Amino acid sequence: MIRDADLVISSSHCVAKGVRVPAGARHVCYCHTPMRYIWGFQDVYFRTYPYPVRRVIHMVLDKLKTWDLKSNEGVHHFMCNSENVEKRIRDFYGREAKVIYPPLDTNSFYPPEEAGTGDYYLVVSALVPYKRVDLVIEAFNALDRKLIVVGSGPLAPACRKLRKNEKIFFLESVSDTRLRELYAGAKALIFPTDEDFGIVPLEAQACGTPVIALGRGGALESVRKGIFFNGQTAEDIRKAVSEIETMTFDRREIARSVDSFNKNRFKDEIKQFIETLIATEGAHAHHP
Repeated sequence: MIRDADLVISSSHCVAKGVRVPAGARHVCYCHTPMRYIWGFQDVYFRTYPYPVRRVIHMVLDKLKTWDLKSNEGVHHFMCNSENVEKRIRDFYGREAKVIYPPLDTNSFYPPEEAGTGDYYLVVSALVPYKRVDLVIEAFNALDRKLIVVGSGPLAPACRKLRKNEKIFFLESVSDTRLRELYAGAKALIFPTDEDFGIVPLEAQACGTPVIALGRGGALESVRKGIFFNGQTAEDIRKAVSEIETMTFDRREIARSVDSFNKNRFKDEIKQFIETLIATEGAHAHHP
C-alpha cells in the first residue's frame, strides 16, 4: 500500500499493477504484457509437465486470472510497450492502452568505428522454453556455420546437449562492452521468439547488425532491417540464413533506422502522456 502520492506509475509484467494507491491518486501502469503464462501462452510454459501436474497448475492459474482482472480496477490508465501488447490488453482486459516503445540505450549500443563483420551468427536470450533457442541450435546443427549463444537459464544444460555442431558456442554472461562487440561483429542476430516487443533486436540493429526474426509478435515492430521467417521451425531458420547471405546491408543505415527508439524519446512520450492526463482530468482520478 502506497500511503502518500498523487500519482503512481507502475511497471508491470505480472503483479506490480495490483499495487494499492491512496484515494484520489492516479495509477498509470506501464504494462509490458498481461501475464503470459495465464493469457495465451500456457502451453508454451507448461506443456512438458505431466498431466496431473498440469491440472493443478491450471486450477491455480484460473484463480490467478480472477485476481489479475480484479487488480485492473485499480489502474486508471494503461501504457504499454508495443501494438502487440496493446492488442492483448484490449482482448484480455477490455481496456485501452497508449503505446510507448521501450527505451533503447544508444549510449551502450552503437556501431563500431570501422565496419567489419565476423564469421558468426548470434543469439542473445534467456534460455527458457518460450524463447525457442533450441530451434536455432537444431538449425545450426545442419549448417556449416558458426553460432554464438549468449544467455543463461533453466534450459542451458538441455541446449548444450542439443549441440551436434562444433561451431556452436555458449557464453553465459558478458559485459555490455563485450555484448556490443558481439552484436557489432555478427553476420546477423537470430530472434526466434514470439515476443512482447523485442529489445534485443533493437540493440543488435543499433550496433549495425541485421536481424533474422520470427514474423510474429513484437518483432514486427522492433525489426527494421533484416528478414522474417514465418514458421517457428529449424528448417525455416536454415532457409532464412541462406536468404540473408544473398543480401547486402549498410551497417550505418541499420543503426540509423532505430535511432528514434532512444531514451530521450521514451522520457518525452511518458511525460507528455502524464501531463495530458493531468491537464484533462484535473485534480481527481477517474476509474474507467
